[in-house]
Amino acid sequence: MAMKVRVRLTNPYDKGDVGFQSRQGMLYRRRVHSLDKDFFEKKLTPFSCYLLDNYICTGSPTSVRVNAYPASIHLGTKTSVTLIPTPETFALHYFNFCPHADLPHRTEENQPPNQPYILTDYIGRLEDTTPGTTKK
Repeated sequence: MAMKVRVRLTNPYDKGDVGFQSRQGMLYRRRVHSLDKDFFEKKLTPFSCYLLDNYICTGSPTSVRVNAYPASIHLGTKTSVTLIPTPETFALHYFNFCPHADLPHRTEENQPPNQPYILTDYIGRLEDTTPGTTKK
């Protein structure tokens, strides 16, 4: 059993088995037994925040090839789920930024065998900033 944790539900069940984002921006894989799915669908609303207690936390499988998950959160019927106000500090989306120079290390051919890679969407490069302005 793990300590109480505040998380945001990132997606509904029909959109895949991903799940919770921490206040620090980490994404955790949500796991629910198929017999308990209806129980949690009634309790959890996408993009709402919850305080979880009495859950089980395990390592994530290395077969996940989209995002790197540090852990899986397993929910059961004894899990306590409390709706909490959404803190303004919770990010709306999950991001895993890295310096531009490190992008080549995220490609599949540069990863050790059996290690997940991180899907990266490259949209631009910030070169320099000063307070209040941005230079190209």
